[in-house]
Amino acid sequence: MKEYNATIDFYWAPLLVESNCDDPSYHRVDERIVRIDSIEKHARIWKDADVLVFNSYLWWRLNLKVLWGSFESANAKYEYLGMLRTYELGLQTWADWLDTHVNRTKTRVFFVSLSPTHNRYIIYFSNLLLLFKLV
Repeated sequence: MKEYNATIDFYWAPLLVESNCDDPSYHRVDERIVRIDSIEKHARIWKDADVLVFNSYLWWRLNLKVLWGSFESANAKYEYLGMLRTYELGLQTWADWLDTHVNRTKTRVFFVSLSPTHNRYIIYFSNLLLLFKLV
């Protein structure tokens, strides 16, 4: 992209917030844990971008354990909140960071995800076909 004086970087942050699967080489763990209120580890990389594209498809496939505290703390509290509530909290952390740190006149933000039913394509496509028949 030299002729446009631009660079494109890919940054691995599979769950947007900090997690125990953040390492791009070693991310397949048996039990995924998120620090639902911690985003700075990743977000420090995003601050000066002109365009940010976020993808969150992985949330629909997992029941994540939520960590309140740090991975290093002996007093950390873990709990399961359910996929939708955990996703909501993660997106709220992400949105709060955007509101505080992103200059909306300079940076364009895009959010990409999949339908929660993407792995149940037969149901989805049969409903889609029904929709087209109705129109």
